[in-house]
Amino acid sequence: MKKQAYLFLFVMAILVSCENLELNNFPQNSNQVEFCGFRVNLPANHNEQILSLSLSDLQKEYYSHNSKGIMRMKSSRELGFTLEQISEISDKILTQYPNIDSLNTEEIAKIKINFSDLSTDDIIENINVIDSFYTSFIRYDLVQTLSKIEHNESNKIKTSKVSSNHYYYDYPYHLSSSEFWYLIKHPRNIKPIKKAKEKAEELTNENYKGMSKSRTIADAFRHTVWNILICKYVGKYKSKIKDCVKVAKDFTTKHETDASKPQNLSDKDWKLDKEMDLHNNEQGRKYFREKAWKKTHRLWFGRKRTKVKAPSENQIVIEIKEKINSSAKKIINVNDSYKYPNNIVYIKD
Repeated sequence: MKKQAYLFLFVMAILVSCENLELNNFPQNSNQVEFCGFRVNLPANHNEQILSLSLSDLQKEYYSHNSKGIMRMKSSRELGFTLEQISEISDKILTQYPNIDSLNTEEIAKIKINFSDLSTDDIIENINVIDSFYTSFIRYDLVQTLSKIEHNESNKIKTSKVSSNHYYYDYPYHLSSSEFWYLIKHPRNIKPIKKAKEKAEELTNENYKGMSKSRTIADAFRHTVWNILICKYVGKYKSKIKDCVKVAKDFTTKHETDASKPQNLSDKDWKLDKEMDLHNNEQGRKYFREKAWKKTHRLWFGRKRTKVKAPSENQIVIEIKEKINSSAKKIINVNDSYKYPNNIVYIKD
């Protein structure tokens, strides 16, 4: 009987010892959770549930906080935000998180605050997982900030002023509902999309100054170059050409699909107008697929990283203008665009 008692005490001692060992190996920190197989420290004032929020969850979060949200929920143009506004807000939020695009010693150190068990090599190896971790919190912070903003004359977000002679075609750029939620889902795409829009407009103004901005070769040039530049600018943090193209296609297609018909256009003319824009958007993406390349460079600590590269803005302008001058086609109905799968098209001289 005594032997059994001693054996029982011995087994219990081993179990307690193992339990203590397990606790020592994995500190019980209320701010520490498991994410994709890694032990991570949550950012301050954020909880684990944020990591599992879907876009639908974020939409509910937004509409539940915004007093006018329910009324606007089904409208394509009534959320009230502009690209300029959401860009300024996202820029401020992004400064609170590591810059995944620039993996220098400072950014690696920031990542190790949350991924303390990972070495520098581990961080590079798992950068996509790490990016998805931070993106979850960036999305949430964006929604929390935007949901508290009421859109009326007395309480508008202040954006950087633009001079009266600016070249922006659509300023401020009012986001449709689908554009808005696309940017919430992909917050790191906000800056390159805005930059590409403004640069495409600047280049159009320089190369087709005085020409009508609508339905002309200037308009065709702008749409083509806008798509190329979105691809080019997101290539800074993409390793695959097809991923760059997808960003441009997803956003610009939402832009064209949700655009409101001007009162001075008939339904037939509006359909033709949209077909021209969609067609030229694709011409820009086609150019990028043909001209882009991948470049692998060595980081400061010896590891390699691949990014997508593209021709310079100057070369893009030269080649797209040459394409327009040599082979642009005028269309008078929607079906005409299908005849010219490799040509930039326009509607009026």
